[in-house]
Amino acid sequence: MKTKIFPLLLVLLPFYSFAQLVDVVDSLEGPSAMVIMGQNLVFSQYEDSRVSQIDLTEANPTPVDILGGIRLPYGVAAKGDSLFIADNTGNRILRQNLSASDSSLVELTRAVSNPSAIAVKGAYLFIAEWVGRRVSKIKITADDPIPTLVVDGLLSASGLAFYGDDLFISDWDAGKVY
Repeated sequence: MKTKIFPLLLVLLPFYSFAQLVDVVDSLEGPSAMVIMGQNLVFSQYEDSRVSQIDLTEANPTPVDILGGIRLPYGVAAKGDSLFIADNTGNRILRQNLSASDSSLVELTRAVSNPSAIAVKGAYLFIAEWVGRRVSKIKITADDPIPTLVVDGLLSASGLAFYGDDLFISDWDAGKVY
């Protein structure tokens, strides 16, 4: 009898060991990049041209719009109270201070080509440029940040992530992560 139950457990166990998906919020328009800021989950909705957030401490969070009217907000990143947004078809990087009384949107640079992903490391914001086929960086504390080339020759830079000081870059059309 033991020999019949053990193979059955081996077959059924993998189906019960995976976490189940739970809807946190629905009815969104093209949710894309996300970042945690304090107790909030901030996310871009590129099909609806806005950036929203939910309070993760709430049982049934309701999305609250932070920004609207951004052409295609693909990427979001955060440092402190500053939220950075990659406006893909606007070819620009934006910053908003979410804790300031005047939380107006500031354009950091327009010298990027279809930014698709962004990541903060220290005083720098790294920018994956889809059409530009490169990754550049800007100093976020500069008054008029100018992009500096980090790497070029990519087919379509689509994602960025840091592990310590190592920068990982996904290249959509090449089917690679560097």
